[in-house]
Amino acid sequence: MGKPLYISTDYLRKQTIINDNVQGEILESVIKQVQETEIQSLLGTTLYYKLNDIITDGSITGATNSNYKELLDDYILPTLLQYCVWNGSIYLNYKFTNKNISTQKSDDSEPLG
Repeated sequence: MGKPLYISTDYLRKQTIINDNVQGEILESVIKQVQETEIQSLLGTTLYYKLNDIITDGSITGATNSNYKELLDDYILPTLLQYCVWNGSIYLNYKFTNKNISTQKSDDSEPLG
């Protein structure tokens, strides 16, 4: 049973305040983490895995799954986007390494604090 990403990193960037220069690998990790914790918790395990199955096999767009498609598009995706921004803010601001946790800095911006 696969665990598809419900949204792409490009979709996340376009639909939220997340900048285009944020690394896709970081965003994919955030999307996976949010899906597996927040979304699964909200939907319940049975519905969560049902959605994963019909997204993976492509049948979500079929007539028999129109209610799941509506649930996904109208309720789950907007919730997923907001949780990604909220939960991702830690990963977007801090870098976790073997030796420390550091804040990200750039020449064109100044971090909070």
